[in-house]
Amino acid sequence: MRLKNVSTIFMTFLAAFCIQLDASSKLHLADDGYYNDLLVFVQIPADGNVQEKHYAHLLHVLQTALREASGILEKLTHNVGRRLGFGEVSVLLPHSLSEKLAQLNHSRLQLHPATWQRPENADFVVSPDIKESDEGVVRDKFVCGAQAEKVQLSTKILESSNAYRPRTMALYFSQFRWGLFSEAPPGDADFKVSDPRHRHNKDADNLLNMNCNQRSAAEVIRDHEDFLRPINSATKMNSNFNVRLVVEPERRRVVIVMDISGSMGSDNRIQSLIGAVNHYIAFTLETGSECALISFTGNPTVLQNFILVDSPAVRRQLMQSVSNLTAGGGTCISGAVQEAMKLLGEDPTSPTHRSSGQILLVTEGEENEDCSISLDSTIDAISKTSLRVNTIRFGESADMRMSLLASVTNGSAQFIPVDSNLAASKLLLQLTSLQSDLAGVNRTV
Repeated sequence: MRLKNVSTIFMTFLAAFCIQLDASSKLHLADDGYYNDLLVFVQIPADGNVQEKHYAHLLHVLQTALREASGILEKLTHNVGRRLGFGEVSVLLPHSLSEKLAQLNHSRLQLHPATWQRPENADFVVSPDIKESDEGVVRDKFVCGAQAEKVQLSTKILESSNAYRPRTMALYFSQFRWGLFSEAPPGDADFKVSDPRHRHNKDADNLLNMNCNQRSAAEVIRDHEDFLRPINSATKMNSNFNVRLVVEPERRRVVIVMDISGSMGSDNRIQSLIGAVNHYIAFTLETGSECALISFTGNPTVLQNFILVDSPAVRRQLMQSVSNLTAGGGTCISGAVQEAMKLLGEDPTSPTHRSSGQILLVTEGEENEDCSISLDSTIDAISKTSLRVNTIRFGESADMRMSLLASVTNGSAQFIPVDSNLAASKLLLQLTSLQSDLAGVNRTV
């Protein structure tokens, strides 16, 4: 693998750092005593089977549950010393779900375009694929008083008549935001944390005592910044509460995957690849789309994570990454395809139909036998997703399974002989004829 210069390394680090910052919660407490920008992300099933009427009902139930949970929080926090509740709440919906809901005539659901809302910013994740036994707060560190990573809930909490639904959501929010832990004794599934007759027992064997130095929940909350900073308390119950259903913005995503193995160094193949891909980036890649770049030999290298193509400067940045490519090494197509799957949001070990997007793969070699990942298993994994792969076999020696890879993903498979004087032109024509697909992002309905 060719070493990058110091500037490139710094820019890569900076981009990764910005992505990490952007992936955090946007939840904040306003000066009026209401939490704004609480984000709830509603997922569809992994198999992509969406029952629109069922989801429309769940969304109505979810809005009611959030309002009631806010009321419970206001009462509980008022007893601690400051009334706090939910203000602006966003419920983020995937594109495929919004399209299904648009087919209903009487859903009474108002959908709006998302702005800052993204799945990685979600405070609550509601999914049919989350088991009830796995519900609760997800923490990256067990620190008393520290905000957790997120709350995950099964849609089953919204499906049945559950009197404890709002109380459960309020409890999870208190653990998520204020860093509380359960007061339930280990193994006691019937313990009611919300029972007003229950008094804190500092000697009890529970997570709250273990992590919070035997302090009660009220003591932990009073020491939290939300109760120390000088702000006003909420005045009337749910007076500022508002839920907006938002849909991910429509955007196209494409990962360009390029073979730079040793054999690409002959017959000007690497130059043909660089010229054709750069022409595609400059003139075919849609403004407003997102593009990522991967090169591969025996191992894949992410040259560029997804970047919004919104200016000539971005196109030049992508083209510069491609222009710096040199040939050398083996050929492991499977690893590169799996890396592209990950960039598009799919885990190759447990593929789903939640993500979509396009992989544009150009290769002229046959998969090496010593590759650590099986190409056949990779083809099987990606066939179980909604991703599309368009393949271009550049030469007779290119792996014949490229046609199968394209076929199982409803993509196109092209072949270009490299011994032709027009090989570079043909490669250019094939690339520019391909258009990137919609990537699991949404429009307002």
